[in-house]
Amino acid sequence: MVLFWPIDFSSSGFELYVLLAAFVFVLLSWVWLFIRSLHSHMNTPIIKNSSNMTENKKLSFNQPFVSVIVPARNEEDNIGKCLLSILMQEYPNFEVVAVDDNSDDQTLKIMKDICSKQAFSKKLKVVSLSSKPDGWTGKTWASQQGYMNSHGDILLFTDADSLFESKYTIELTVRQLLSDKLDALTGIPYLPLIDFWSKIVMPVWSLYSEVFDRGIADANDPQSRVAFVMGSFFMVKRVVFEAIDTYKSVKDEIQEDRAIGNLLKTSQYRMKMFKVDSLVSALWSRDISSLWHGIRRSVTPAVVEDKSAIISHQLILFAMIALPFFLLPYNAVMLYGNSSYSLPPSIVAAIPNIIPTPPHASSVAQQHNIQNSILNHEVALNPANKEESYLKSTLLWFDLLLCLLVMAATSIKGVMKYRLVPLYSVLCFIGGLFLIASYTYSALPLLTGFSMKPIKWRGRPHHVPSHYSEKNKTI
Repeated sequence: MVLFWPIDFSSSGFELYVLLAAFVFVLLSWVWLFIRSLHSHMNTPIIKNSSNMTENKKLSFNQPFVSVIVPARNEEDNIGKCLLSILMQEYPNFEVVAVDDNSDDQTLKIMKDICSKQAFSKKLKVVSLSSKPDGWTGKTWASQQGYMNSHGDILLFTDADSLFESKYTIELTVRQLLSDKLDALTGIPYLPLIDFWSKIVMPVWSLYSEVFDRGIADANDPQSRVAFVMGSFFMVKRVVFEAIDTYKSVKDEIQEDRAIGNLLKTSQYRMKMFKVDSLVSALWSRDISSLWHGIRRSVTPAVVEDKSAIISHQLILFAMIALPFFLLPYNAVMLYGNSSYSLPPSIVAAIPNIIPTPPHASSVAQQHNIQNSILNHEVALNPANKEESYLKSTLLWFDLLLCLLVMAATSIKGVMKYRLVPLYSVLCFIGGLFLIASYTYSALPLLTGFSMKPIKWRGRPHHVPSHYSEKNKTI
């Protein structure tokens, strides 16, 4: 690591210009990020909450029958709130299909308790699964069973840890689907971050998406290959869902929402992604373990798709987020630290003639003061040393400004998207390292063939190398 390089500070001109070039690259990368973020913001459609819906507005469009499908596994802390937020929707033509995916907690009991209430018994159907067939992931099988028990012309898939924050969520999104003549609609919800690690990692990950063309604007661009849907809010016409062969077509995918999105886009169906953070919230990560495995789950398909791009992206991410912080102590020591400078013998011999000896100074202190005086005198007289000192000072301030820029950018993202206290941005470089470590660990099995610990998602392990070995051979 650069902090421990053996540096001769008196002859580091070349190294200084290398550092300057690195900082210029980092700055240009952040300029590019600003341009990308501005483009994404200007091209991101939003479905806003509307609390003043009138009866005329609510009846002014065709209201097709909607089936809301909620697969759940060990969600006793969330399933009750989720189902109630859906059942209380101000939309007259819908049903809810809640699928218990072999939970070993109170999830199924909570579902049945809600279903037993007279107000909800006609709208809520509970499906209990005790096993899944080979070749299916847990969520794809549960979602498929929800579809098979549904009757809606429009299917709305959501997660058990989601909340419909507005009672008009279904109405507003169905209205948008029909008015834009879409085949599918997906929404990016508000993601509350409840644990420390998520609060320092997720804003960095959001910035990462903007840099490398994985934002909402890219997903909505017909010319872009970027395609995915959000598992927490994915609406699709039934005829379209059946035309792509339902979840059978992605039954073994560890990230089924990405696979479904790719399938819809390559099949030329009209799909659009919206920000729905005022309508829906979803609890994506809950602790450091779910954060780690969630990132791995998202990264694995991307590595399969383009290994070299993932490697280059991680290097750029390291340069943008972590490098300025790593180099800050180095630049400070280079400018202010004591060097291993030693005086030539001829200068030492001439010391008594150059500077008078103080009458009461000790020999050690005298020698130290004399050497510093001569060194400063030499720097003042030598234009090359003066230029080098100026360059070191410039690099330190450049580095410091880059660190502040990184913290400011992650702070803005954290406040605007995750409603975080800006203080968490101080640790953004740790979040960047966490993200890089997770990406690297996820890529190793697919790049080297080494086996890694399985990805644990919603209580089930997914063995990555065996799952993707055949797909790797065909790419």
